[in-house]
Amino acid sequence: MPRTSPRPTTKTAVDGGAATIETKTAGNKAEPARRRAASPPPETGDRPVATPTDTAELIDVNLVVLSGHLSAEPEIRTYESGATAARFLVTVRLNEPRRRVDVIPVTVWEPDDDLTSDPPNRGERVWFTGNLQRRFWEAPDGRRSRLEVVAHQFQRGGTSDHPNRPVDGSPS
Repeated sequence: MPRTSPRPTTKTAVDGGAATIETKTAGNKAEPARRRAASPPPETGDRPVATPTDTAELIDVNLVVLSGHLSAEPEIRTYESGATAARFLVTVRLNEPRRRVDVIPVTVWEPDDDLTSDPPNRGERVWFTGNLQRRFWEAPDGRRSRLEVVAHQFQRGGTSDHPNRPVDGSPS
């Protein structure tokens, strides 16, 4: 029976507009062929695959998409510095992998006039997109911290009469 050569496998990692392509053959021999492309490879329907050696080329992502109901009336504050913040508590109910309810704090810095003049009501469905951040402060009992979502976009309910809009007043 004639011996056939093993089929090569290709793994691609995309890094900020450039792609690294590594080809290996199965078996004992590995034939790395690395090249840097000026642009990402064309869409082939395959997802890019990162190998442990590609970790230096990966980017970090901090993106939160949150949908739930307001568990309290929003709190809108203006600080001495002149900065304005709207604070929401969003209840998110999950059934999988186990039943649980989380109440997640969401802060919107410098919200647009629409959000401050007509804030959503307690119990209303809301959607936020933003980033997860950890805040630190000094309290009488020591240093404290809290995780919160700092939102960049807000949407009520999910109906077409309240289109997705940025919370800072800039156009969508």
